[in-house]
Amino acid sequence: MKVILLKDVPRIGRKYEVKDVPDGHALNFLLPRKLAERATPDSLRRLEVTKTKNAVAHAQSEQAFKDAVAKATEVGATVTAEANTDGGLYKAVHADDIVKAFKEKGVELEERAILIDTPIKTTGAHTVTLASGAYEGAVTITVVAA
Repeated sequence: MKVILLKDVPRIGRKYEVKDVPDGHALNFLLPRKLAERATPDSLRRLEVTKTKNAVAHAQSEQAFKDAVAKATEVGATVTAEANTDGGLYKAVHADDIVKAFKEKGVELEERAILIDTPIKTTGAHTVTLASGAYEGAVTITVVAA
């Protein structure tokens, strides 16, 4: 039986793929759990429309992310944290702190897009990677003592 997967299913396929699966597996497992739907001509047309909409939305969000990274690189950000006299922070700087700092500058970033290679535990300039999909960019943030 041909089905359209509505979610990722291990050992079968990924979301929105059309797969040929045994009838019993489709009728007893995939369809009742709403993991798939029958691949009728009407549902295949809806699938193509959905794929097109998703591709357009993905391209727009990727371009918005690239613009945000460019703006973030241009304006930079300053994170204020409590530190001792040697410049060591009492608490490491996290992605949400960086998001707040960029938000104050007018740059919207998602917390999951910020990759911190090593924990930021000192004052000064630090480089942070921003990544979404295949696109990556590096941004410098400055940590100052409160």
